[in-house]
Amino acid sequence: MEAYSLVEVNQYIKQVIAANFLDSIWVQAEISQIKESRGAYYLELVEKKEHSDEVIASTGAVIWYKSVLFIRNKLKDLAHQILKEGIHIQCKVKVEFHEKYGLKFSIEDIDPTFTFGQMEIKRQQTIERLSKEELLHRNQQITLPRVFQKIAVISSSKAAGLEDFMDQLHNNRYGYAFHTVLFESSVQGQNLEREMIQALDLASKQDVDSIVIIRGGGSKLDLSGFDSYLLAKHAALCSKPILTGIGHETDQTIIELVVNSPLKTPTAVANLIIDHNLLFEHSVLNLNERINGQMEKKMIRYHQEVMDLMISIRHHSRSITERNRLQLQNKIDGVRHKALSLCQTWMNKIEMRSEQIRINDPSNILKKGFSLTMQQGKPVKSIVELNKAEPLVTVFADGKVESEIKMVFKQCN
Repeated sequence: MEAYSLVEVNQYIKQVIAANFLDSIWVQAEISQIKESRGAYYLELVEKKEHSDEVIASTGAVIWYKSVLFIRNKLKDLAHQILKEGIHIQCKVKVEFHEKYGLKFSIEDIDPTFTFGQMEIKRQQTIERLSKEELLHRNQQITLPRVFQKIAVISSSKAAGLEDFMDQLHNNRYGYAFHTVLFESSVQGQNLEREMIQALDLASKQDVDSIVIIRGGGSKLDLSGFDSYLLAKHAALCSKPILTGIGHETDQTIIELVVNSPLKTPTAVANLIIDHNLLFEHSVLNLNERINGQMEKKMIRYHQEVMDLMISIRHHSRSITERNRLQLQNKIDGVRHKALSLCQTWMNKIEMRSEQIRINDPSNILKKGFSLTMQQGKPVKSIVELNKAEPLVTVFADGKVESEIKMVFKQCN
């Protein structure tokens, strides 16, 4: 059995590649890894299965220093934005094969329009998918709290706009107090999707009024992580209203299309929260003013009613008092008349009794020629009461006579 050495096989592959790839070709791939060393960039390029993270092809690539200078000069500020992990690129490569190091692409040029074009295509596909799933306006249907008090903030502690947001919010001129809780998350790069979804899930379970996502500016490529379908889906399904201040002045990221209140800057988010509370305060003050106005009107009306009632009561009380006074006077007069009549009756009776007493006075009877016989100081009314041994005293009008009993005669009927 004939066998070939590894070197022979690799030399053959090198010859085949050199014969078939005489000129540089354009290749489309995603940057999986990238690092810089001595002015050159070493990359791992991959291709993934559509709608999946499954890698179906990969190869190494290098951008030598001379090509780095050319690309930087061509792309200007876009160079550092495109040469990042997770970015899809279309690059002009020289296919090279080395017996020892294997296949490698030597990148000579990069087409930025492809990167942005691919991003836009993916963005539109994501928007269409969210629309079909009726997620684009779901979080917008959640009513903002009447007053913002407890706010969950998702951001990197190093994000440029976080300090601006916190300063604007907590040092507001109205003196409103807010309780903010920071949930740490990457705001760019490959970890953005995973960390921000975790932060969203955690924040939505807290006792907060709303969730605020803060970044604070960046290029379109820096903000590409916010175009993630999974992140947008989690935001749309969040039970709390979400406000964003990502800071991009031109195009909206996809997450901004699904949240409740997308604002351009972190400061604008803080101002919206403050103005929202100010509007509530004004509504309370206006309601209080309306209540006071209604109360004042009612008090004036009630005061007039009370005054009218007092006048009516005073009038009726005087009438009732006068009527009662007359009734009382009539009763007093009646009592007085009855008392006088009764007194007169009793006076008449007394006079009659006095006259009877006067007439029946023993002294007056005696003056008429009658006498009173007494024995032992007691009047004698019958002969049976006489004690023959005791003397009798006969009383006349002008004196008395003492006598002894000689004989007692009984009267025969």
